[in-house]
Amino acid sequence: MQSQSFTLVKKDGYEVGLEYSEDFAILHLPFVKKMNKSTYKDMKLCLEDLSRFAGTVGYPSLWVAFPPEDLLLTKFVIKMGFELRGEADGLTVYERNT
Repeated sequence: MQSQSFTLVKKDGYEVGLEYSEDFAILHLPFVKKMNKSTYKDMKLCLEDLSRFAGTVGYPSLWVAFPPEDLLLTKFVIKMGFELRGEADGLTVYERNT
């Protein structure tokens, strides 16, 4: 099955897209306008919920991808327990076990 994708969360400060197939679930974080305390807390809850959901439906891990120059997202996903796995299609890719 070819992967499918759609916008999952669209908020004022950020957006989360989901790309999935039988083998993987990957979140795309195309932008974060600003990383203030409110955005951080909201994104943290969102990623925790999505990670639990991915585990519940059988994905062993959740992946996340975003532009490599986004240092705020890099710091955020590392804090959230994601580990760097490489690059694909010009995006930095991280993985977190569910």
